[in-house]
Amino acid sequence: MSSAPLRSCALLFPFDAFQNGKSRQFKSRIVIIPGKRHGIVMHSFKGSELYMRMLRPRRMAALVVVTALTAYGQDRTAANEKNIREAVEVMLAKQRACIFIRPPATESNRLPMERKNLDVLVALGLLKRVSVTRDSQFGRRLPDIEYQVTPEGQKYMQPHRGGSGFDFCYATPRLERLIRWTAPSGQFGKTMSEATYTYTLTQVAGWARDPRFRAIVPLKLILAELDKTTERKSTLVLTNRGWEGDERWPVAGNL
Repeated sequence: MSSAPLRSCALLFPFDAFQNGKSRQFKSRIVIIPGKRHGIVMHSFKGSELYMRMLRPRRMAALVVVTALTAYGQDRTAANEKNIREAVEVMLAKQRACIFIRPPATESNRLPMERKNLDVLVALGLLKRVSVTRDSQFGRRLPDIEYQVTPEGQKYMQPHRGGSGFDFCYATPRLERLIRWTAPSGQFGKTMSEATYTYTLTQVAGWARDPRFRAIVPLKLILAELDKTTERKSTLVLTNRGWEGDERWPVAGNL
């Protein structure tokens, strides 16, 4: 029993591309002209023929399916679940949950409660107390205590984005569930979408779970997220590489 002959057909695959800084939609056109033993496949972009191939009918039918699936799967500019999820995952992988140690970290420049909080980090091995001298307003050198980062603390330290002081980072967020995202819209000359999702904190440093650290007053409410799933919203921007999240989380607290 012979199968019905494959007739000629033309397939149009819409996709977005950037031209002169703006997102525009183009179409890729594939024309298939079957023959008794071979078929001709022509692929054109914006009307310009790129190549011509000779294929047997069975391979030609397979090409139609494969090309359609490829065109769909590679559209990284579409605001679909796959692209939005990937954008959020990549963004979260770059984030860190941190606390900020503001300068100067010396006893003479800190209130008693602030010194008590820094002494907790000393007990946890992140900081050490070092005897130093400082200039006074009368031109004399006075003794002081400076809190310096230990080798263990350097494993968790990163420069603070404000340009002074530094951060101790204690965890990395991980996407749990993508809840929804808004339809793309133009704002400030960019195409944006707001994603709502839940996350949990992973790779949590041991000292961040220490009761002494979690008892520090400025951090109590913020550190509660170590043990729960948290909902958050982030803005994603459409670029020539696809959807991307360009944000950096604020620090959990200042010490």
